[in-house]
Amino acid sequence: KAASFYVRARDKRCVQCGKREGLTCGHLITRASFSVRWDERNLFAQCAGCNMLHEWRPHLFIDWYIRKFGAEAYHRLVVDSKKLRKFTRSDLEDIEAHFKKLSP
Repeated sequence: KAASFYVRARDKRCVQCGKREGLTCGHLITRASFSVRWDERNLFAQCAGCNMLHEWRPHLFIDWYIRKFGAEAYHRLVVDSKKLRKFTRSDLEDIEAHFKKLSP
């Protein structure tokens, strides 16, 4: 929740279409990939429609990311997403504290 609140406050609008209402915390790489689930490089505000569309047409979000950050950054994120990582309770508490500290 802390990461989602931070991302929506940081971006203030859907990074793809610009809507300001109904924002969610979208993950470029699926949140099932725990190694980048809470990685700020992977988290962006999306309206519910764009987030849902990502499920069926992921290339739109990927193309946006590459235009904004470059193909090398996308490649690094994909490589990092393939790494196995287990989080301890302490790790998760640290992640939560990090995002709470960043939030307004």
